[in-house]
Amino acid sequence: MAKMETCNISVEFALKLRNLDKHLTEQFTCVECDQPVEPHEAGGGHAAHFEHVVKNKGCSLGHRYEPAVA
Repeated sequence: MAKMETCNISVEFALKLRNLDKHLTEQFTCVECDQPVEPHEAGGGHAAHFEHVVKNKGCSLGHRYEPAVA
């Protein structure tokens, strides 16, 4: 889920909106930290999801940084 103005929206709905008008994605924010997020389609073994535009380590909904193992 993400927010668009005051409403919660699903990633599927956000993807449909993005296909209609790419500028609408500028209005999507994280339901936890209120930072901008973008919808991403399913693929590469991942389900459709939202990603923070700028990584936010303080948000539990953000992707976790996994250092490369040498």
